[in-house]
Amino acid sequence: MLILPLEDTQIRYLVIDADNRAYRYYLSEIVENYHFAYLRFSGEKIEVEDASHQISSQYLSDNDMAQFTILVLDECDRLTQHSYEDLFELLDNLWFSKVVLFTRKPISILQEMANNSAIRYISTNESQALDSFDKQMPVLRVNAFGVGQAWLNGSEIDFSTYPLLHEFFFYTLAQGAVLRTDAIDEFWSEFNHKSAVSNFHVTRKNLDYLFGVEFLTYLGTHYELNPNIVLQYDVADYLHRLDDMSYDNSEVTDTTYREVYSLYQGDFLMSLKSEWVITLRDKLRKQQSEVCFVLGKAEHSPEQALGYYSQAFRLNPYREDIAEAMMLIYLERDLPCDALDVYNTLSHNLLNSSGIKPKETIKELTEQARVNC
Repeated sequence: MLILPLEDTQIRYLVIDADNRAYRYYLSEIVENYHFAYLRFSGEKIEVEDASHQISSQYLSDNDMAQFTILVLDECDRLTQHSYEDLFELLDNLWFSKVVLFTRKPISILQEMANNSAIRYISTNESQALDSFDKQMPVLRVNAFGVGQAWLNGSEIDFSTYPLLHEFFFYTLAQGAVLRTDAIDEFWSEFNHKSAVSNFHVTRKNLDYLFGVEFLTYLGTHYELNPNIVLQYDVADYLHRLDDMSYDNSEVTDTTYREVYSLYQGDFLMSLKSEWVITLRDKLRKQQSEVCFVLGKAEHSPEQALGYYSQAFRLNPYREDIAEAMMLIYLERDLPCDALDVYNTLSHNLLNSSGIKPKETIKELTEQARVNC
């Protein structure tokens, strides 16, 4: 079993490049044994100024942070490559005795910096030692694409008589870091404060009862999924793959896009109508639409390309570039009426949503289709 060297006085910075299994083991050790401050970075290719702002926004004053001896910074791979030296300079000025930096992928510059005796780098290769621990951890498999299902250690969880619990469960996974105030605003805003807080904790405890283990762990400022649960979550996998592609698109191939495409097995929680669900559903639909569009452009077969374009347009029926690509294929195949149908759908959607008309190049294709239809 690997033990984090947090008691080693020579080490101030611990950089952990961890896969999902190793990450949960390491975080579990920190949660169970240390009093710490936690921050997950957000955004893409952020600079050190933004990183500093996120830290100060999470912990409003020196007094807020002074109670902690360890700072945990998660998803540090979101920083730009040239920001890491400045980040360490920033952290040198804070009073934490230890700083743990989690990354979701190897960061070469951090590996090089680990030559400094104050910095220790732990890679995913070391996670092989976690096999015996992993077998003892409950495995939660979740599919949110579609109606929303979950399996604990292979057995499906029956939410049929608990619709609120079903939605709250998926809400916690979508949020990652769950703030009690946000959850109350979403689910119990019509209750007085005392009743709302009570309902939040009762619902949280019902999840514990349903899963047979503590589901959410309190981390001082918010709740997160118990790190002792191994999570296999289709939406998280999908978004992480997209993040990886945007982080380093030099390694992205058609095969990469097809792998991401296959993860999307239907709209997000298709039967739910809450605002937070609709917002995330729309975001995922737009992302999958872009994946389909890219695959369509990569196709040599017009029929295959049209299939991808049609899916892309169904998922995001406001995109003029997708409509234009479809119209061009229909016109090339001497199907002007089909091209005209695409234009009419696009025009109707744009007018109803934004009060605008399609761009001129599409209007020219439309005239060509109208003459021949």
